[in-house]
Amino acid sequence: MKLPFEQMPKAYRTADLFTLVSESYYSFEIVLAEAMATNLPVVADDDPIRREIVGNAGILVNPTDTDSYAKAIDKALNTNWGNKPCEQAEKFLWDTIAEKYEEIFRKL
Repeated sequence: MKLPFEQMPKAYRTADLFTLVSESYYSFEIVLAEAMATNLPVVADDDPIRREIVGNAGILVNPTDTDSYAKAIDKALNTNWGNKPCEQAEKFLWDTIAEKYEEIFRKL
């Protein structure tokens, strides 16, 4: 099923968590930030890129260990995440990124 982009926030809000466990071929998994922007906790592969993206807004796991993966999903569903996912997603807003670049350029 393919949804138009403008319907994605509504689709995310119908979920209790977001999970993505596949090899990453991208330097940035935008779907993780999109899910967190709707305040969904994330369960994803434990790799350096996803550690940076997910931060403390989810649980990282080895998906080939199915017991650990199931426990991570259960833990994510039973944790009070507050606004952590949304706060983590804010780190990837264009305005936030632009400010960081501006800081770097000022130091040059």
